Parts: sequence; C-alpha cells; structure tokens
Amino acid sequence: MPLLYAVGRAYISAPAVPLALGLFAILEPLVRYATEMKQYSGDIACTLIVLYGAHLVQQRPNWLRIGLFGLAGAVILWFSQPAVFVLGGAGIVLGVMALRERDWRRVIALALAGALWLASFIPSYQLSLRTIADYGYFATSWESGFAPAGSGDQAFENLRWYVMTFFGIFKSPTGLEDYAAGVAGIAVLVAGAVLARTRRLHLLLLIAPIGLTLIASFLKLYPFQARVLLFLVPILLLLTAEGVEQLSNHTPWRRVLWLGLVLVLALEPTILTAQQLLVPRRHQELRPVLAHVRERIEAGDTVYVYYGAYNAFRYYTHNDPLPAGEIIHGSESRADWNVYFQELDALRGRERVWVIFANRYSDAGADERELLLFHLNQIGRQLDEQRAANASAHLYMLPAP
Repeated sequence: MPLLYAVGRAYISAPAVPLALGLFAILEPLVRYATEMKQYSGDIACTLIVLYGAHLVQQRPNWLRIGLFGLAGAVILWFSQPAVFVLGGAGIVLGVMALRERDWRRVIALALAGALWLASFIPSYQLSLRTIADYGYFATSWESGFAPAGSGDQAFENLRWYVMTFFGIFKSPTGLEDYAAGVAGIAVLVAGAVLARTRRLHLLLLIAPIGLTLIASFLKLYPFQARVLLFLVPILLLLTAEGVEQLSNHTPWRRVLWLGLVLVLALEPTILTAQQLLVPRRHQELRPVLAHVRERIEAGDTVYVYYGAYNAFRYYTHNDPLPAGEIIHGSESRADWNVYFQELDALRGRERVWVIFANRYSDAGADERELLLFHLNQIGRQLDEQRAANASAHLYMLPAP
C-alpha cells in the first residue's frame, strides 16, 4: 500500500489516489494471492518499485540515480521475471526521452543499465526453464492467452480478441465483474486521453509494460491472460482511478457521478472480500483427500494421478510416499479424450485403483473429472470416494474385460 501510494502521487492526480488504494485493498485476487506462497504478490511489489524508480530517474536523471536504478533492476529480476516488461518499458521510455534531448551521457548510462538487466535476466530465465518439466504443456495450457496473428479473413476475429482481452483483464486478473469491468475499461481510456496531454511521460511509463507484454504474447513467449498479468494490476488501478476522477470532474453533478462510479467499481468486491473473510475460500484441497487415501490404501493398490493434480500430489508425497504398488502419472490430452480412456482401460483387471483429481480442466466443453468418472463407472465399480474443494479421490474395482 505505501508503494502504491508513492507511485500514485507521482503518476496520477492526487484526488484519484485514494480510489486506487481502496480498490487495491478490496479486490479479491489481490487479497487472495497476498495470502498464498506464490510469486504474484511479489510481482506486484516489484512493478511498483520499478515505476517509482523510473519516476526518480525522470526527476533527476544523473549517473548516480541511473546506476542505482540499474542495480536495483538487476536484483529485482531474480525475484520477479515479469518485471522485465516494466524495466524494459521504463528503459525504452527514458532512453527515447534522453535521445530526443540529445543527452548522450544519459543515453550511455541507460544503455549500461539495460545491459545489466539483460545480463541478469538471461540466467534467471534459463534457470526457470529448467524447472518447467514440460514446456509444451505450459504453452498449450496458456494457448488462449497468446495474442493472435494473421490478416485477411482473420482480421475481424483478431480485432475481437484484442477488444475482449482489453476489457477481460479487468475481470481476470483484476477481479471486477462484467459491468464494473466495462466501466474500468472506459475510465482507463479517458485517463489515457487526459494524461497524454498533462503527464505524457508518466503515461508512457505506465503503458509501456502493457505493450511489451502484448508483444511477448504475440511471439508466444508470455500469455496475456489471468493471474500471470497480476503484475499489471497496479497500473490498471491507477489509470482506472484517474479516469473516474476525470469523468466526474467534467460534469455538473460531479459528486453524484463520482459516487455512482465508485459504487459500481467497489461495492461487489467489498461484499465478496468480506464474505471470504468470514468464510475463507478453499482451493484444491488435496491434502485432506490424500489423508483419507492414506487411511484406506492397501499394499499393492494402484494410484492413477490426474495430470492436473500431479504437482500437488508430488509435493504432499515427496517425503512421505503412499504405500502403493504402482503410481501412474496421467497424461494431458485435452484435444483427444480417447487418450484418457485408453489409459484407464489399461488398468482393467486390477482390484483396487485409486484415481486422484485436483485442478481439473473444464474449459473445453466438459469437466474432465466428470468425464473420466463417467468412463470409470462404465468399466468398473466405485468402492470409496472422498471429495474436497477442487480435489477428490475415488477407489474403483476394474474387472478384466
């Protein structure tokens, strides 16, 4: 919050900052990921640090500030890889400004900072690639988040993707509902038009990371979708708040319009966050499911792990393996469900087969867990079952055909 306040005071008008802070405090994805041991909240912090650092360099572009900015960016890239888009955007904007002013000392300093960022990013990125067991699966999973290419007959569909994606990012990852996402999108466009006249440099610093992320998406290097865009949410909130302020400033009923827009944006997220404070949301509760399996598993049982559950399964059983006769890692085959059926059919003739699900896929016209369970019920008989939030275990007897 202090970082967002500092960046807000530097980049947008002072009256708009409280709304940005309020939305930042109540939006469900920001609250949820702040409570999880994942990188996304760190990405947000790094975005704000880079934006504030760019502001300080723009205020007084001397060698000391640029040098510190370069060193800070090199360190940040080891904590947040999406920060490369924010750093790259800042470097490009500040560099072009220095070129236009023919300040060659500043150009050299910024070029050295950029070289330092690149030297830091390459080994960090290579190290991360080693941790991705199947990059093809990663690319397939995020395929819908890659910006489309093509022309001619595809031009309209491509344009539709960009329009839908623009408004869609206010739903996910930002956390606004349909109508509120539309209001936020319009507010951002208004903010862009106003800041282009009043704070052009700061506007460019805000939108350059979005542009670079889109380019990476077009090149199939980074998806422009869902939680991996959380690092852009502070930028979207700052622009939304500025747009709301500007929209309400240019009407005779300023306070009424401002209050109405704030209610549209903030009322539902406030209610949702309050509800989840009282009744916390559960995600992929595989641990209690595995505890149930441990109590009932017998030596020689077969365990089939659905591909979406495999990473969590491996985490929970790494130091305390299940005493199973065989553990089978299910394949990912969203384009051909017959592969799932073939894997399950290969288990026929076994008396006790545990089938474990979590993080199931349901965006291709069917819930894959229900699809596999339907097939299992056709070829065998269920003996036991344990369900939790987005996780379950099912014990089947699968007689020989």
